Amino acid sequence: MRHLFVTIGLLFGICAYAQTGADVFILADISGSVNHAAARDAKSLISDIVLAQYNPTNYRNWRFSDAFEPNLERISKGQGGRPLISANKKAFMMHVGEKSSIYGSVNQQTIQSPSSDFPAFMNTNYPTGFNDKDTYLILARAEAAKRAKQENIKRYVLIEATDSDDDRGRGTYNTSEQDLIAEYSAKGRVKPEKVGILYYEGPGKPNYKITIWQVEHINFNPPGVVPNPVATTPQQNKTSLSLLGVGNQEKKPKEVEEGKRSFSWTCTNCENAKFRAIIRKKAGTKFEKFDTQNGLSTRKTRAKEFPPGLYEIRVMTSGLPKNASDTGYFEVKGGGGGFIWVLLLIALVAGGVYAYRKMNQSGPDPNRRRKARTERKSSSADQMLDDQGSSSGSSSGDFF
Repeated sequence: MRHLFVTIGLLFGICAYAQTGADVFILADISGSVNHAAARDAKSLISDIVLAQYNPTNYRNWRFSDAFEPNLERISKGQGGRPLISANKKAFMMHVGEKSSIYGSVNQQTIQSPSSDFPAFMNTNYPTGFNDKDTYLILARAEAAKRAKQENIKRYVLIEATDSDDDRGRGTYNTSEQDLIAEYSAKGRVKPEKVGILYYEGPGKPNYKITIWQVEHINFNPPGVVPNPVATTPQQNKTSLSLLGVGNQEKKPKEVEEGKRSFSWTCTNCENAKFRAIIRKKAGTKFEKFDTQNGLSTRKTRAKEFPPGLYEIRVMTSGLPKNASDTGYFEVKGGGGGFIWVLLLIALVAGGVYAYRKMNQSGPDPNRRRKARTERKSSSADQMLDDQGSSSGSSSGDFF
């Protein structure tokens, strides 16, 4: 009976956790380079995503390229889902541009009624002007992490609306900013996990996108909260997943040969877990979905033919109280190029031989060629006789 109560309690706890939203940080690019039409769309689009009211037919200039998290995937398909924010959670708005804009634009509000308070928060605080010369995106991410820690927030959702992937203006950090970014980037301090991307594909400037992250402060316990001794025992229930045979950076992919292949991974505390693999292929400046494999019961993807190109692979667990994921990159090089050239050379030689033989077969008759040679010899002999006759003074007519 005691086991029954424990099981019911555990299930109730998991369900309660699943129904709980998170605090939300929004980073909105205000640099002059952004597509103004896309930036204006982003205000209502972000609101619909956060409230799980997104409908793809309302945003035909946008494409939800990837949604790596199950709830966000339902939202991306217009199938409802849970809102990303819930009552009594906080919403933060940061304008991302020059440094003064980042530091002077952090607005926050405790959301009591998400359906009414969050759209009002967006209408009041979302930027309307886009004139800054620089985009300090990495600095803004680090500043958001700092603000979250100050507000005793361990986990939060980060939503970026920008046409940048990095800091434009890098190299002008002061000492405190360098320390802030170093702390944000240090391994084991902050764990950002990309869970969704939307691309703007309407008229005007390209590259504008909305990126959704789940961010967690590692080894951070808000003041006044006593850690659970059971939960902090080393590695007791921690789930971790690590891809094999891939690079960990887009700029440093693992090179593999062209052909049919699969990818595997290791996973600790993953008993009875199912896995999902999403593979995307680089097309121009962004990755496009190439293959999705759901419900994998082994720690290996199904074999797939990969043409040459740069790929991103993301594998995640499902069905566990604490899921894990990992992302890697690989580049397929065109194999067999030298062999193809050899075959082409052989084909050219064979074609030349065939053409030569064909030409000879359709040329003059061999008997006629022998006759022509005989006639040439006779003509030479006649000329010699004529010469001899001329030198002796005798007169002779034509040979024939």
